Amino acid sequence: MNKFRINRKREHLILACQGSRCSFTTLYDDILLPHDSLTTINPDETDLSAAICGIEVKSPLYINAITGGALVSESVNRQLAMLAKEFSLPMAVGSQFAGISNPQLKFTYQVVRKYNPQGVIMANLPATATLKQARAAVEMVEAQILQLYLNPAQEFIMPEGDRVAKRLLANVAEICRTVSVPVLVKEVGFGIGASQAASLAQAGV
Repeated sequence: MNKFRINRKREHLILACQGSRCSFTTLYDDILLPHDSLTTINPDETDLSAAICGIEVKSPLYINAITGGALVSESVNRQLAMLAKEFSLPMAVGSQFAGISNPQLKFTYQVVRKYNPQGVIMANLPATATLKQARAAVEMVEAQILQLYLNPAQEFIMPEGDRVAKRLLANVAEICRTVSVPVLVKEVGFGIGASQAASLAQAGV
């Protein structure tokens, strides 16, 4: 992996720590929960357990992919792994292309499994990854789930970004058929439309 890409990963962390220069909302402010003074719900009897890709977890929350592939990423992933272990949260590592391209950077991802040996860990690669890369990513962190991400808008904007792969859906389907763990697909920042979600489901996601 070239130095430009490694520096880009470092910049992601720096910008996140500085805070966004833009104003965004999660839309949670638009949600109003009416108070029920006659509730029959007992908090002690409330079950928040859920399942992700058929794996039982204690809550419907997980730590999504954040970083990996830069030296500073090791510290961030170590602390996230410790939090994931303490609160029994599944965790996804950042894109593992750096660790696959440069074995000397694998430790920035493997630290997650080291500090959370029994936790649910998700490997992470772009949906354009090859089958060999997908297998390597799963093996690198002993993942129970493989997360593939779609980010065409982001790639178009970045000068060094990749362009559209014509066989993208077919590639996802091949990975789903072949890897040893369940596969989920996410989109970075813009969401997945209903028709795309249906196509991904038919592909085995």
